[in-house]
Amino acid sequence: RLAGHLDSEDGSWVCVKEAKKEGEVRVWYRAEEGAELHTLKVDYDMDARLEYVLVLLNEITLLHQWLPFIGGSELLSHRSRCERVAWVKVNSPAPIVLYHRDICFYARALDGLDEDGCVQVVARSLGDGEFGVAHPQVKGRTTRMGLDYGCVKFIPLSRGRTRVRCVVKVDPKMEGLPAWLINWVATKVCWVGMRLWEWKAKSLERKEDAGKEHKQRMEEDHEFYAWMVGRITQSLGAAPEREGKG
Repeated sequence: RLAGHLDSEDGSWVCVKEAKKEGEVRVWYRAEEGAELHTLKVDYDMDARLEYVLVLLNEITLLHQWLPFIGGSELLSHRSRCERVAWVKVNSPAPIVLYHRDICFYARALDGLDEDGCVQVVARSLGDGEFGVAHPQVKGRTTRMGLDYGCVKFIPLSRGRTRVRCVVKVDPKMEGLPAWLINWVATKVCWVGMRLWEWKAKSLERKEDAGKEHKQRMEEDHEFYAWMVGRITQSLGAAPEREGKG
């Protein structure tokens, strides 16, 4: 179902951020019956290597280093090599008027490099106590969001270029705001987030000081990251014809 949403281009999607040229950030939304928020879909071709794009997502406690609107993050459970339970807080620019938002979620990465040339990460909200994990307490001027579903698809187009497609349906608990305003803000956040994601991934590749903490994590968890890089290298070597396609 999620894969179908990612690749669907039917008339239910409305493009709210068109690319000026091929490969730039594009954002769509889709109205959901009875929902305050539309489902969002984003597509962007990053000039960055897949392993560095993925390490930024995997290192949850370092999200604040490349996303300025992240007010806190915590890894609640490392269930398996490709499963995480986490808590993330998004800061509001005006918490007196609009409270901060946080979320507890479960995420799992799926290695489909051999089957269809991609990696997918699926996520959803996690109930308090589910998997034996207790939610952190909601603190000061913060509202807990709900994530119906989220899916990010990573397609390595070449050794230094990655197509990122994501779709998410989230309840931000903003009943007092019109849906068009929520979607407008979400569109801006998606665009900025994608560009910062690319910039940080490229800083890792260039071995700049801006990426030293992530590089250190890769060294500390050498077994996992060596496996991940090996899988990507093997996939690209076996299917070079995928470059520029998706």
